[in-house]
Amino acid sequence: MSIEKFSHPESAFDKLLRDKNADGWEFVAREGLTQTNFSDEAKFEETSFQTEDDIRGSYLEKLKQNDPSGEYEVDLVLDQNTDKLKSLRALSADEEFDKILESLNPADKNYFIFIRKVESPATENLELEKEKTRLEELQETISNAASRVEAEFARTQNSWLECFGSSVFVVETYLSSPKLEVLLSPEQHKMALQRIEELKAKLHELKQQYPEKNDVPPDETKKELLLELNILGEAE
Repeated sequence: MSIEKFSHPESAFDKLLRDKNADGWEFVAREGLTQTNFSDEAKFEETSFQTEDDIRGSYLEKLKQNDPSGEYEVDLVLDQNTDKLKSLRALSADEEFDKILESLNPADKNYFIFIRKVESPATENLELEKEKTRLEELQETISNAASRVEAEFARTQNSWLECFGSSVFVVETYLSSPKLEVLLSPEQHKMALQRIEELKAKLHELKQQYPEKNDVPPDETKKELLLELNILGEAE
């Protein structure tokens, strides 16, 4: 008795997963920006509780806790296979659908979350190097920020400012480390914390001006941000 084999068409998610895996990405979760709450009027309603940056920051923090010496990227891919978006796609031309995606309500945004470890000659040959102090690691992170931001920008759908924000988060994580704090004077640590907060505020404002992947800030602005990331440097 022979058994007939049936081939199932590849789903959109299967194709996404295959393509991302080929580039070294690992799928870890699917998350939205809202959560369902029971209101005072005895109704269920969706309320915002996180942003795309919150999701990236949360996963980068977890990865850094599990692997302090590793460098990671987090990529969010909008799930376009929900019933609502499939219906809108069927009724819209490509350009109209792109505009719909840009103006989606937070309740309609759900993301597939992928992570990838950034390999470099330094990490591959780590066993040949002497163990670095937290301060040396931070200084190296700041020195390599420009190339790391450009690499993430080229590989992901994140905007340039979102990629820069990943480096800001890593630097901020180092500043919260007790092992780093003991290597700085109280004045140095206080000044570094103040500078990182000012940089985060500036980054937030710039994201309003350059919100999308194609909205790349001028080279002069990028240069200023990278200089200000050096929170241990001498004030100009």
